[in-house]
Amino acid sequence: AALTFADGTQTLELVKSGSNWVVKSLFNYPADFNRVADELNKYSELRVGQVMRASPAQLKEFGLDPAATGDGVTKPALATLADASGKKLAALNIGAERSRPSSGGQGGFPDSHYVQVDGGPVVLVDQYLGRPGMNGRDWIGTQLLGVNADELAELDIRDKDGKSYGLTRSKEGTFAAKAKADKEEVKNEGSQSVFGSISYLSITDVAGPGGSVPNAFTDNGPQFKAKTRDGVVYQLDIGT
Repeated sequence: AALTFADGTQTLELVKSGSNWVVKSLFNYPADFNRVADELNKYSELRVGQVMRASPAQLKEFGLDPAATGDGVTKPALATLADASGKKLAALNIGAERSRPSSGGQGGFPDSHYVQVDGGPVVLVDQYLGRPGMNGRDWIGTQLLGVNADELAELDIRDKDGKSYGLTRSKEGTFAAKAKADKEEVKNEGSQSVFGSISYLSITDVAGPGGSVPNAFTDNGPQFKAKTRDGVVYQLDIGT
């Protein structure tokens, strides 16, 4: 029900909320289920490839000594799994990667990791784990909209000065203004740009829960509204 990562001074917690996973540090923003599932599947499928002979003093060699120092030293990343009551189910220390030797004098590629489970023996597992993502955005879906411009029939836009205008797009791709002065013209390049602006709308981070930022959105602030040929309306309210 909870998955906590620690790497150096950074920590990140994923929590199961009902049937969904959320990123606690991002105001419980929904996590990408596939991303979380892939991580959990990696742990559930881990198998021991080799048990290493390692004394506590040799943990640095395998990247499993959290107190190790020096240039190029790998410190472990910790993944802790817990149940809904907060009880720890397992703690996995992920150490240095191991590269498979290759022929022809070329460098190998990483194919496995040295790990420790709950302070047990050092083992080389049979797959490459990678380091867990330590930023909240590593665990969320960053694409908000992906609407092809060809699907859109009309736009209504209110700019930052409160002025509004509307555009239409025919099935043949011809742009027209819903209303315009006699000497005004609709420019094809600009129309294509604004119609395509939600073809890949993505986010870089989560600012906070709705209403948490004072005056972020004015009563009559910028707004983008698009309508598809099937009648679906997408509305974006734009803040500071």
